[in-house]
Amino acid sequence: MLDTARLYHRAGKYEAAEDLYWQVMELDNSHPEPYHLLGMIALQARKLDPARQLMQTALELDPAEPIYHANMGTRHYQAGDYAAAETEYRRAVELDPEYAEAQFNLGILLKEHHRLRDAVEPLDEAARIQPAAKAFAPLAEVLIRLDHYEQADEVARAANQLGTQDRSGKGSLVRALQGLGRPRQALTWARELEAEAPDVAHYHQMLATTYMEAGFPNQAPDEARRAYQLDPQNPRNHPTLAQTLMAGMDWDEALEINAKALALAPEDEGLQAQRANILEQKGRIREAYEVVRPLIKDRDRHPIGALNVFGNIAK
Repeated sequence: MLDTARLYHRAGKYEAAEDLYWQVMELDNSHPEPYHLLGMIALQARKLDPARQLMQTALELDPAEPIYHANMGTRHYQAGDYAAAETEYRRAVELDPEYAEAQFNLGILLKEHHRLRDAVEPLDEAARIQPAAKAFAPLAEVLIRLDHYEQADEVARAANQLGTQDRSGKGSLVRALQGLGRPRQALTWARELEAEAPDVAHYHQMLATTYMEAGFPNQAPDEARRAYQLDPQNPRNHPTLAQTLMAGMDWDEALEINAKALALAPEDEGLQAQRANILEQKGRIREAYEVVRPLIKDRDRHPIGALNVFGNIAK
């Protein structure tokens, strides 16, 4: 009966599987697997409290099963209890260090909570145990954010080779090459990304910044404008477009785009510094000063552009 229930479960026939799991438990309630699998069905339906109760029973019956801990970790993660999720993922890895999915989930959790150095080991282990773009790409992202660009370059290339259908490896490779100061090499991959997914705003934005870094400012505005058109509500696309317009000395449109970005993210100090810079270039010195003055009160945390503008205005 349990085998039949598993077949129904794998086939997506959850109601039939659920009925059989309950029947198995009526015959023998000391078997942990039906509790756990019922918990997984509840988790898939976003019924987090029943999922926890069923999974906890399975763990009480068999506390040494790694998959029970890993899936309980996923339940806690979905419920927003990240400390409990980390505990369960770590317990799963402790019981089975070769459990790639548990290593990966632990690494992703740590990455998302900005514990980058802690995230490197589990992501690296996940990639070693089960080499796939899914594991290599986030590892490359973490290494980039830690400024380990040489390692990130190697990892991103591995991700790209393994994931022909997964563009995350190419994206990581672009960022790694940018960090290494090799924008012309990055340009090859950025162009490939844009060609493969012409309707993804992020890839146009990435190509625009790469054009700028590679010394092709005249080609950057079209890509930045396309990113802005595809996703006008994303405030990250506005400063890129404004930056490309500034490079072409189109100060009026740059100021207009910057104003739209500030409407979406009024507290963004980088956008405020950009606004001050544009106003300065337009000769509106007093307005630039009023924008930049609040940004340089704390010299240790000001946007570097703000202090530069402030220094220029002071001259």
